[in-house]
Amino acid sequence: MIRRIAGALALVVGLAMAAPALAGPPDCLWNDMFDAPNVAAAKVAGPDVRTYFIKNGAESNGACPSSGEACREKSFLVRGDAIFVEMGEGPFVCATFKSPKGIETRGLLMLSSLDVSPATTPDRNAFVGVWRRDREAAIELKPKGPNGLQVIGSATWGAFDPGRVKRGAVNIGSIEAISTPRGNVVAVGEKYDGVKPPSETRDSYDCRARLRLFGPYLVVDDNSNCGGNNVRFNGIYIRQTSGK
Repeated sequence: MIRRIAGALALVVGLAMAAPALAGPPDCLWNDMFDAPNVAAAKVAGPDVRTYFIKNGAESNGACPSSGEACREKSFLVRGDAIFVEMGEGPFVCATFKSPKGIETRGLLMLSSLDVSPATTPDRNAFVGVWRRDREAAIELKPKGPNGLQVIGSATWGAFDPGRVKRGAVNIGSIEAISTPRGNVVAVGEKYDGVKPPSETRDSYDCRARLRLFGPYLVVDDNSNCGGNNVRFNGIYIRQTSGK
């Protein structure tokens, strides 16, 4: 669970020397999680009880990222928290955490404070269940045949806007497919294998989506063709029921 320190943190002058800024990603944009080539599941492993997110260069006029106290964000994780990270060069990685209540935190963490899981092929049962992004998107995965999965998803845009509901202007979308997982990926769409992001498959106008499992998170992106205007399945899903 994310913990936030109440109130402002006082900066005590002379308490410690500020650590020099180190090479690292300049920021952690939300869309990067879909395009990054080296994404992995990880857990917070210390060495401190609290592992703070770190300000990026854009937030600090280039003074961060750094291991120094001045570059700490207020948000932090604790040992054992599950995240997924975008691996790269240098001592920092972009990390994303989503709490059971659906609150997302994304930012830089020190790689040395993490235990990164090696790439594995999850058992099919790891995918099975009802997964929810928020109030407007959910996906159910059911066993189908010896190795496949049935994918049933629904999403809306504007369903909780009273004005749109009154005007009948709520847009809807759906995903229905049978697919066999390849590693940690379930691909949806004719002749689509999930290797590239679906947004890069511009040659097709059918619905294409990629579901990737990273620990307790199902990360989904699509090609904008799975529903009405503004309906997207993109996002981080948490399993609500296992379906077992």
